[in-house]
Amino acid sequence: MQTTVYFMSRHTPDKGMIAHLEANLGELNIVQFGGSYSDIRTTTKGLSFAHKVEESSSIETIPPCSVVVAVLPPALQQAFSACCNQDQIVYLFPIFKRLADERGGVVMQYSGLGQCLKAEIVSQLWAGEESVA
Repeated sequence: MQTTVYFMSRHTPDKGMIAHLEANLGELNIVQFGGSYSDIRTTTKGLSFAHKVEESSSIETIPPCSVVVAVLPPALQQAFSACCNQDQIVYLFPIFKRLADERGGVVMQYSGLGQCLKAEIVSQLWAGEESVA
């Protein structure tokens, strides 16, 4: 039996990450969503969101008790995390190490998966900024 893993990123899943997931979950069916996301919410059918790629838009739903691997900006991480917790969806994120290459550049190498239990955005006024009322 295949486990469906929903991959939320415009990047192709790393081969090491796929091998890591297969070792823990068995045979995989990967469903990838690139593009942009909005209207992230919990419905009776699971985590629902609007998905847009170029000029095409759709409403997508990830069923409860699913596995999601996401590479998202902080604001979207917070929204996805809140909905995933409500729907008992396992929300994972890839961890990468920065390595120097032979030309002095930086290469990102997959090194594991973390599980997001809660995402929070904490902010304050930046130095030099005046309060906005």
